[in-house]
Amino acid sequence: KSFIYQLNKIGGGGSYTTTAVDSSGNTYTWKDGQPLPNPCPNGEFKGKKVISMNRMFSGLFTVKRLDLSSFDTSQVMDMQNMFSTMDSLTDIDLTGFDTSKVTDMKWMFVACRSLSNLDLSAFNTSNVTDMSNMFDSCEKLSSPDITSFDTSKVRNMSLMFSQTALTD
Repeated sequence: KSFIYQLNKIGGGGSYTTTAVDSSGNTYTWKDGQPLPNPCPNGEFKGKKVISMNRMFSGLFTVKRLDLSSFDTSQVMDMQNMFSTMDSLTDIDLTGFDTSKVTDMKWMFVACRSLSNLDLSAFNTSNVTDMSNMFDSCEKLSSPDITSFDTSKVRNMSLMFSQTALTD
């Protein structure tokens, strides 16, 4: 089954509801920042006016691929723990992410143990103040593309690449 996830009723500090509809028309709903059901199928995500993605996909141990290229992240300020402990994640498309308002990326990918490369070249990190543990325990991560990172406002980068496969 293929799923499309739609975030609804989001913004302004209010709660949100996430709805998943599978190819058979079955609908699954969860609320208020709780992670997606586990096991969760691969899917395409679409977001509107999201201001916090804290722990949004955290703990989805069986998800191998995420296509978030169409996610509207233009209002997001908090991405901490967003993908933490996604043990099976090997492929993630973040090419459409607008991170220009994000201030917190701590623990964003912590313990994504199967992720070996990551293209973050389009990330605008000019407002980020915390990147601590961002890639900590991504044991296979050897080639993250962070060439566009502006760390001029970052106050905490402790353990950012701890326990990764980076050699240089």
